[in-house]
Amino acid sequence: MKTDKKMIVSQYCLDRRRFLAVAGGVTLIRHISFADTGNPPELTRWAFASDTHVPTTDKSDNPPRGHYFFDPLGNTRRTMAAIAADAPVGVVITGDLARLTGQVGDYKNVADCLAALPKKCPVFQALGNHDHRANFRQVFKKTPGIHPAVEKRYITVIDTPPVRFILLDSLRRVNEGNGELGLSQRMWLKDFLATHDDTPTLIFLHHNLSPKGGAIADALLFFEIIRPIRSVKAVVFGHSHVYRYAALDDIHLINLPAVGYSFNAKVPVGWVEAKLTSDGGRFKLNVIDGPSPANRIRELTWRQ
Repeated sequence: MKTDKKMIVSQYCLDRRRFLAVAGGVTLIRHISFADTGNPPELTRWAFASDTHVPTTDKSDNPPRGHYFFDPLGNTRRTMAAIAADAPVGVVITGDLARLTGQVGDYKNVADCLAALPKKCPVFQALGNHDHRANFRQVFKKTPGIHPAVEKRYITVIDTPPVRFILLDSLRRVNEGNGELGLSQRMWLKDFLATHDDTPTLIFLHHNLSPKGGAIADALLFFEIIRPIRSVKAVVFGHSHVYRYAALDDIHLINLPAVGYSFNAKVPVGWVEAKLTSDGGRFKLNVIDGPSPANRIRELTWRQ
């Protein structure tokens, strides 16, 4: 894999049987492989969450105007407890871990919430516009995908047969709504996709992809890269605090609900359980607070 001095790429090949034996020894090595030499599993099960917005001081008794089901710390604790009750292979959180400006105290509380998860269940975190790289690193010193000498872009590649995840970094400036991947990260992605096999791939990032509502500024350039690569099956993101499914051409767009709060009384907060195969995925919304939609399960088929 090609990298530049502004980013770190860590690759993890996760296999549950081998991961259980070595999980305690995961360190900040750039490439770690837990690949199984036997036949790959037909299904992998993960938990996807976003926008926890955990604060340093709990102010849930005084929610900001226009914020519904506002209990970032409590909601995050309940979410992690629910995931821990039936632990999946791992957890992906697509950014905005912290409340507003990524304070050290925010991340300490995030870490406390994540402590509810068993050690066999690794957590991979992308960064959003309310996160702060240096403060995040101060607390999460052994987070997979992060290198201690790099404070720019963080990329993580996770091989979890029968699929692959790529976590990108769309944080441009702290507490600024819009995001951006940037030229070097886009070029890395183009090279990686062109030089790797056709394993079904899901790409994760924080920002939504619409021209409105705080999208990544280079969304069109991003899609120019992934559209012709048939191995890319879906893009998973948060930021908008809305639970939604859509498609661009035949690439699935999975907009995760927020954990911390929503901006609409009709929109719940919660997380998504994903059961993924080489042919598609089953995505189930787990509501933590707010109304529960009639259809909480979506069955998606990957493009060929």
